[in-house]
Amino acid sequence: FEVQMLSAMDAARAIGADLNPLDFWSLDQDFDTLHVWGFDSVHSNLVDWAAKHGKNVVLSALLPYPSLITAARYRASCLIGPGKVLRPMLKNLTVLTVVNDQQANYAEKILSFPRDRIKVIPNIIDNIFFDRSQLLEKTQSLEKNRVICTGNICMRKNQLNLVLACKQVGIPVLLLGGVLPGEEAYAAKVEKEVSNYSGGSWIKHLPPNSPELVAAYQSSLIFALPSFNETQPISALEAAATGLPILLADRPYAHQKIYESTMLVNPKSVKSISSGLRNILASPSEFSVDPALLETFRRTSVGRLYVDAYKLGQDQE
Repeated sequence: FEVQMLSAMDAARAIGADLNPLDFWSLDQDFDTLHVWGFDSVHSNLVDWAAKHGKNVVLSALLPYPSLITAARYRASCLIGPGKVLRPMLKNLTVLTVVNDQQANYAEKILSFPRDRIKVIPNIIDNIFFDRSQLLEKTQSLEKNRVICTGNICMRKNQLNLVLACKQVGIPVLLLGGVLPGEEAYAAKVEKEVSNYSGGSWIKHLPPNSPELVAAYQSSLIFALPSFNETQPISALEAAATGLPILLADRPYAHQKIYESTMLVNPKSVKSISSGLRNILASPSEFSVDPALLETFRRTSVGRLYVDAYKLGQDQE
């Protein structure tokens, strides 16, 4: 989330927005719009102060997906949890930004936030994943016969079942990511399976938005993330931009227009994941994301959307 925040600020500046970090201790700093990242009660006093002093407030949030369960959780939170603070904070927001249409529906239907003040602004896919001509020369001669999965190793992301499925299919698998704190026991199980599989490998760190990361995608055949729960996984977007066919879990985060052509599987079932991998191997081009759908994720497009969100707040004065 922090990487996306910094990237979004840089993108908006490139479009012409005058953005600077807020200096809490300065009596001279003036601004028209406060941009807060995260729908969290920690921001309530700041948002309240800004609204009382006539400032526009834009809040960027990663929200749950709409369902009976998430609706019940929010209502319960408003009675006995942090929702008691979050609900009043919503009234002080000028614009609420979310990363996709489903989260916009959550904001409108469950948070009761006005739809005309919700802006859908997707995550940024760095330009390096689109401009791949130089990197292709280094990877085009490689045999692309492996599955790649990027992201922190944790039970939620379900890498263990993916490794077991790759073993069943007989296709190499590359895991790329460090161990999420608190998930050491799960990571040990993953490492054991990877170590006992001749086609398994695990790289624990590559710099984000690096040529090495792009090359890892390009030297792979399939991107797979059979995760039980996500908001808007940037790894799947990066892989899509490099042209890889995509396998995801049949969960709310994958029920978006951009993923309509991808392979969705039951994350609890190794057999289902194996079957999904085999279907992609049989016809990989059928499960790639339409490049036209990725254009709104480019840095320039996202920067322009944030500038529009700031202007929307100013227009409502």
